[in-house]
Amino acid sequence: MVTTPPSATPDLGRVGFWRAAVLLTPELAAGAERLGYGAIWIGGSPPGDLNLAEQLLDATERVTVATGIVNIWKVPATEVAASFHRLEARHPGRFVLGIGIGHRENQGNQYQKPYAALVSYLDTLDAEGVPAHRRLVSALGPRTLRLAAERSLGTHPYLTTPAHTRFARDIGGPGSLVAPEQRLVPDTDPATARET
Repeated sequence: MVTTPPSATPDLGRVGFWRAAVLLTPELAAGAERLGYGAIWIGGSPPGDLNLAEQLLDATERVTVATGIVNIWKVPATEVAASFHRLEARHPGRFVLGIGIGHRENQGNQYQKPYAALVSYLDTLDAEGVPAHRRLVSALGPRTLRLAAERSLGTHPYLTTPAHTRFARDIGGPGSLVAPEQRLVPDTDPATARET
């Protein structure tokens, strides 16, 4: 098994494999690793226990597994921090915690402004010992992109354009990772791919 020292920035590779949590299996993760993907991204707001991430890490040897994203309205930061440390103990340096604001309707009965809630969540992750270089923040706007650059490895935006990727890179600066989710259909026939 290949591990990354906990103090090092995980290697996400140049191309990752993103899939909704409900469609990911350990076998699929192992296959993606064999094909050379640098990271496996768990989409669809996985639960805070991160059990699926653990299963994917168990089924692979070197690939980084990242959440894209844990929704801060659904999972307390203390719970996800404990899960992060459990994964780190079993698979040092191979997990990246992606978090994000998600949809406001997921707040339930609580009310807090989204940006303030994200800052508070990051504060708790800091207090719980989750290193900034082992987490990402899903960010779209300039203020949240700056926060992602200052308090994490960078950003993992969803459903954005190449123009937004350029915008995010400009705001985050050269030391901040921008790992956008871009959908594609691998096919040798362009017409078939467009129909899919």
